[in-house]
Amino acid sequence: MGNFTQRNKKNAQKISNSQKISRFQNEFLQFIKQDERCRTMQFNKNNSIFIASCGDLVKVFYFKYGALSFLQQMKHNQLSVTFLSFVRNSQYFMSCCDQQIKFWSINGINNQKFITKVYQNERHYSCFAISDKNQLVVAGIENRIQFLYEDNQWKVYQYIENHNDWIYNLSFNESENILISFGGDYKISIMQKFNRFWKIIQIINVDGFGNQATFIGDDTFIFHPWCSKYMFQYILKQENNQIFCLSNKILMDGEGDLCNLCFSQYIMYGLQKYQQQIQLKQSQKRLLIKQDMNSILIFQVIENQELQFQQSLIFQSIQIQASMSNDGKYLITWDESSRNIQVISIEYH
Repeated sequence: MGNFTQRNKKNAQKISNSQKISRFQNEFLQFIKQDERCRTMQFNKNNSIFIASCGDLVKVFYFKYGALSFLQQMKHNQLSVTFLSFVRNSQYFMSCCDQQIKFWSINGINNQKFITKVYQNERHYSCFAISDKNQLVVAGIENRIQFLYEDNQWKVYQYIENHNDWIYNLSFNESENILISFGGDYKISIMQKFNRFWKIIQIINVDGFGNQATFIGDDTFIFHPWCSKYMFQYILKQENNQIFCLSNKILMDGEGDLCNLCFSQYIMYGLQKYQQQIQLKQSQKRLLIKQDMNSILIFQVIENQELQFQQSLIFQSIQIQASMSNDGKYLITWDESSRNIQVISIEYH
């Protein structure tokens, strides 16, 4: 497939419809009827457990050999669950809606009881980023960033209040020592960890609203504004006082279309090469999965942090949610048109 990194910054390369037609025979392995909207979903680290928000319920599944088996469901409260994530290397997961976070133990799923909760009296949660390396849950609470640390229980130990509007996106880099936030004030704030605390080291002003600001490695992140025909790529310039600079822009098909609810995901996994049952070497493969209009695009992150387009899956609705397994083999989706949870086996060239 084509390489969508553009070295000549005067011209942006377009992901055209012809290039977006998949040459691969991805296999749909399973369909589970799900009428209520799935707003968020995720695999645990070893891909054995899958969680999905279904209205005000959290549904938990076993996942094995490309098939989901229903395990349990828990009711968060009366409102729709807007965020789910595994924490502490998948020993627990958290769910959130409105002003409340609940933490659940994988070992205690059958009794349907959460182990602890965090509640905001006046403000509302808007987005999250999880750092297992730092044992951190970072939350956007309207225009404030909250840092939660686990010490027998989850405690707030730091706030950063730099945005003048709600925060809609948070993302850690691969090493989890740099964090970016995007707010409705059209600012990307870049924070770095110094000892235990986080400090803002750079602010980037952008021209449009968006909720897709995602790191793809340690020193590169992408930003796709709402209703923008461009996706922008920023790279850390070591020779320029270590600040992030715009390095590239990619012309997308989704120009002018609603994309404020779109998702993006970055994964990295190891590939083992064998010859006569002897392991020769292990390499890393990195993927960016993101939504553009009614399509899910899959890119491979190659040398120099370039994005190489792999394939796309096209749906009949822009209301899509998806999660890739951490070995890159399976994609689980939900879309408004089919109202099915679908398990798809992904083929690569």
